[in-house]
Amino acid sequence: EAHATWWLVLTSINIFGMQLGFCMLEVGCATAKSTEVLIMKNLCDASVVALLWWAIGHEFAFGGGSVFVGFSPGAAFFGHTYSKADEWSQMFLQFQFAATSVTIVSGA
Repeated sequence: EAHATWWLVLTSINIFGMQLGFCMLEVGCATAKSTEVLIMKNLCDASVVALLWWAIGHEFAFGGGSVFVGFSPGAAFFGHTYSKADEWSQMFLQFQFAATSVTIVSGA
């Protein structure tokens, strides 16, 4: 279990590297004047997605489900029921995928 957790964390860090690559691609396609703005935009994208994924996204995506999408009794909104490292590492990996998709769309 520990090996799987570390693998998820390392994979998440690798996916975060994609975020940096997309940022550098955007900066390279723009004028030098826009560099700071583009870097801050990508930082804000990742920060907002991190907050929203932790608060509600993971439960909507992987919750038990009921009549309301993703909602279940004892739901893990705001990460309340996560107690093991593998749960947090899984959430971190899925956050990276969500953040990457937002970065791709915002840079288009």
